[in-house]
Amino acid sequence: MKASDIQVGECYRTAGNWVRQVDSIEEGKVRYRSRGAQDQPGWTSSGMVQFQRLSLFAFDVIEAVPANWEP
Repeated sequence: MKASDIQVGECYRTAGNWVRQVDSIEEGKVRYRSRGAQDQPGWTSSGMVQFQRLSLFAFDVIEAVPANWEP
């Protein structure tokens, strides 16, 4: 995806079927929570957010999906 397409509050799917929900984008970094594929259900806790450069985040995700998306 293009980095300019990544939006706060939206969810995105990776090739490994992880869903990432964007909490914020600041100074070129994405703060997000993730939810695993079938073997690791449920969102990471609110205190367990992850950070990634926006360009890498955009490279890793395939498409926007609803928060309840399942593979």
